Amino acid sequence: MLWVVILIGLMLGFWVFRNYPLAFACLPLLLIAVALSIVFIGDHSNTPKEGDAKRENSARQSSTSEETIDPEVKIESEWNIEHRADPTNGRKYANALSIQSDNGECTLSIRLERLNKRYTDIKCKRITFKPYEDLELRFDNLSEVYSMDLYSHGAGGGVFISQQQMPLSGHLNYNSFLSFLSNASAVAISTPSLSGKWIRFSLPPIPSEYINFSSGDHTDK
Repeated sequence: MLWVVILIGLMLGFWVFRNYPLAFACLPLLLIAVALSIVFIGDHSNTPKEGDAKRENSARQSSTSEETIDPEVKIESEWNIEHRADPTNGRKYANALSIQSDNGECTLSIRLERLNKRYTDIKCKRITFKPYEDLELRFDNLSEVYSMDLYSHGAGGGVFISQQQMPLSGHLNYNSFLSFLSNASAVAISTPSLSGKWIRFSLPPIPSEYINFSSGDHTDK
């Protein structure tokens, strides 16, 4: 663009000063000086804007970094106890014990209904467990890797570990699963679709008043 301006200036200068040899001789130097002045002014006019853009971009990156959750941050684990009221007498009983994963991504909920319907919910924020594939489990105090069936609550309802397992297929019995949870200090779960990613849950002791919960006994509040 600069050379176009100089070329146009030379052509106009040649036409205007063609009858003045001395002025024509000085014309190229004058045009170069004007062009350099334009470039200098343009650079200085853009410098503050570029600086502001850099500062704005830096602030945006800093804000994004502050909002990013460190996946390695460990959540303090504790059992969350849910209660439900008996419609016949109003008495409350524990119907769920929930624990959050160490990274805060998933929740494991041991649920017990009145008709001895027992199951364990698995809910995650960003990780998807596919139903009808084997859930793999590792307990910190046991060397063996166990597997259990996963079932679906329906579209968008998440997955759960059913009380009905298939021991003949090598799956862990549900009562044994609950017993292992009670005795372990940590459990990690995964599935083939997670490609080796494990979700770890630290397991604090179950409160003494709910120690019979894992055996299927209701605990009144």
